[in-house]
Amino acid sequence: MVLMAGCTSLVEEDPDAAQAVAGAEVTPDASPDTGEPDVPTEDTATVEDTADSEPDPGPDVPVEEDIPEDVAQDATVGFEQCLPCETDEDCADEEGCLWYPTEGYFCGSSCAAFGCTDETEGDKTICAVENGEGLCLGSRVCIGGELTPCDAPIPAFEACDGLDNDCDGATDDGWPDANNDGVANCIDPDDDGDDVADEADNCPLSPNTDQADLDGDGQGDACDPDIDGDGSPNTLDCAPTNPDPPAPQTEVCNGADDDCDGQTDEANSLGCKIYYPDVDEDGYGADGQGKCLCGPEGDFQTILAGDCDDKSKVVGPIAPEQCDTVDNDCDGELDEEGAAGCKPWFFEIDGDGWYEAGADSKCLCGKNLVNQYTGSLEGDCNDADALVNPGGFEICDGKDDNCDDVADEGCDSDGDGWCDIEAEYEPTTSACPNGPLDCDDSNPQAYPGAPELCDGADNNCDPSDDIVEGTVYACGPSCEPCPDVGPDTPWVCTGAGAGGACELSCPAGKFCDDCSCDGSVIFALGSTISDGKLLYDPVLDTFRAAFFDAGNFKLRKISATGASGEETVAVPGVAKWTRWGVTQNKSDGRFVFAWTLYPKSKLHVGVADVNGNPISSAVVADEEFVPGFARQNVSIGWHDESGTDLLLWDETTSFGRDVRGMLLNAAGQPISAPFGVIGGSGDQFGPDLGLRGGAKGHLFSYATQVGQSSPPKIQFIDHAGDVGSSLTITPSGAPGAIPEIWYDPILQRGVVQWLAVDATYYQHLFQELGFIGTPIDVGVPIAGAFGSPKSGVMRVVFLSANIPRYRTLNINTGLLAPGTTTLSPLPATGIVGTAVHESGYGLVVWNDASGLRGRFIAP
Repeated sequence: MVLMAGCTSLVEEDPDAAQAVAGAEVTPDASPDTGEPDVPTEDTATVEDTADSEPDPGPDVPVEEDIPEDVAQDATVGFEQCLPCETDEDCADEEGCLWYPTEGYFCGSSCAAFGCTDETEGDKTICAVENGEGLCLGSRVCIGGELTPCDAPIPAFEACDGLDNDCDGATDDGWPDANNDGVANCIDPDDDGDDVADEADNCPLSPNTDQADLDGDGQGDACDPDIDGDGSPNTLDCAPTNPDPPAPQTEVCNGADDDCDGQTDEANSLGCKIYYPDVDEDGYGADGQGKCLCGPEGDFQTILAGDCDDKSKVVGPIAPEQCDTVDNDCDGELDEEGAAGCKPWFFEIDGDGWYEAGADSKCLCGKNLVNQYTGSLEGDCNDADALVNPGGFEICDGKDDNCDDVADEGCDSDGDGWCDIEAEYEPTTSACPNGPLDCDDSNPQAYPGAPELCDGADNNCDPSDDIVEGTVYACGPSCEPCPDVGPDTPWVCTGAGAGGACELSCPAGKFCDDCSCDGSVIFALGSTISDGKLLYDPVLDTFRAAFFDAGNFKLRKISATGASGEETVAVPGVAKWTRWGVTQNKSDGRFVFAWTLYPKSKLHVGVADVNGNPISSAVVADEEFVPGFARQNVSIGWHDESGTDLLLWDETTSFGRDVRGMLLNAAGQPISAPFGVIGGSGDQFGPDLGLRGGAKGHLFSYATQVGQSSPPKIQFIDHAGDVGSSLTITPSGAPGAIPEIWYDPILQRGVVQWLAVDATYYQHLFQELGFIGTPIDVGVPIAGAFGSPKSGVMRVVFLSANIPRYRTLNINTGLLAPGTTTLSPLPATGIVGTAVHESGYGLVVWNDASGLRGRFIAP
């Protein structure tokens, strides 16, 4: 009831608002909009139709059949059942003022007929006329007992006439309004709003107060597509305001299309300047890439050339030179004197790294070998001799080789006139008038030719003679049989081991394991081995030679005293390709062999027990059916801390060759899928695995080959193969050359060897913090290296003139000690390998014409 009253109020105060409310309650005609004004049809509600037609009672109004009999009887005698109203107050208490479509508001709850009475004379009600164009509201009035027709206008298509034809509350909606002033063009006297009436405006839809018309065609320049009237549209006319332009001119940097080619101030226009691309935005452009332009364009932003690397902001003609192997200032030189990060290098002549006090210096990024600025250590006392410096080794040559102001110290410590057998000796020295070869320079009673005493020492420095002396010549490599024990001999028969063994209390620092106190005995170890490796087995306290022979991997025991033991087939039926690897599980003694088979590239693992008997052989990585795929160069290493074997190999991929890995358990079974270790574009190949100390993990060397460079590297990795820090070896290696490493986890030092591009084999001492000293050229490739924790040195083993020898390497300076120790006077055909006993002495094994030979090296 209140809602209807509210609607009546709207009608009284704002007919348009009431029309909108009423329109919301009247269902509009759903006929499609044709775009033309609607003409009323027979079905359209007109004013006359509204008055004479029977109203639609709607879904809630009872049809004639449903009208109560007494109501129908009243209707037949002229009694009007429903009377017009405007509010609920106009109706009886039991009735309300209700809306009936097209008829209007009437009192009653269900009307079958609508009419007036004498009492309702002058009453009115709202009505509506609706068609496909819209709905318009009007009113009907009781006059003379009759309802007037609905006076609502008929909704029509919105015409441009300033009227609301479709009764939607908007005038001329949908018609163009060029200046957006709310007045449609059709009735707006100034459509473009330029204060020039449309009837006088030569561009009525384009503002142009000046009414300019260059060609006088009555169409203003603001809307004329051909301003000069020459028949060429403005968009294609290079002189749009000149109907008779001159011939095309040379393009000039002036903002115009002088040559009429559709472009303005293009490259090489008259008056242009050379601009260079400045990608790194450092103000300088790349040489040789300039363009002659009228102004900056794209990357071409600078007129200053000279940038030799336009992708780096730290490289340019005014950039400061830095020590980074880059020509930062683009002057054609790398890392010149005084570059940022330089260090002082001093002039020295002999190239040993030591310079004399007062030597000239230059601030350089590294050594200058050409001008001899190579000194970084002060204190050289003889800059003409590379062997003389504070880090030099004192040689018995009458000179102060280590610059401590004392000549030949330590050459004849016992003062017997003989230089020690380990000392470097020159015949010109006055320190040892009797010559070299003193076998014990701490004992003045021991020298060549001295009388033999029963004092546990080789007094005459000849352990091979027949004189019964302190060092018993007859006991042999396994100390069997034990010599008679007397009051004047230091020998003691312990009874330990097979058949008993001998113990000798040798002088301090001497070596006793070969029963001669000097490590000079050479052992015969059986038939030769061509493809082998040497290991120390701490489980059985024996050395093992592992080798490939006649399609089998074999193991041969070598006792800790030098006796050759039995030989077993550890993995039978092997067909291998390229380098193979072997390691030992130190907890249960198992040996694990790893190799690949060509061409299928299957990765194989074979396991043998501590006695060398085969346990299993299996494929741990199957072949890949990809053209060019290959696995090769296998390396394997056991680590006690993790209880796992790390297996590394080369693998051909889409990028080239990569180093990949896999983890194995104590039984040699895979516990991880193959994973990448080193990869990427180019080739990374040749893993050679080593063991680091404690819980650190492994390290390995490998070569990289990208383009023409091939820098070998040393990589530090953990037990799982995750890559850590790395060391890059310089100079670069020869393409395809695989570097080798020998590392001592106790000393935490290692030796790396690689073949350089100059076809020279170089060796270099290293630790995890970096390289020590400079690369060393021994003159020949080394075959092995091992550490001596007791002596604090590394020993490198090699063949020189086919003779097996070794030299000592200082672990603090990286320098080779003077002198070479000969392992055997007989020519060798090859060195099999080196290994170190847990007590500290080393074993070197080689082949000669008589078979496999070996010799222990004192700790």
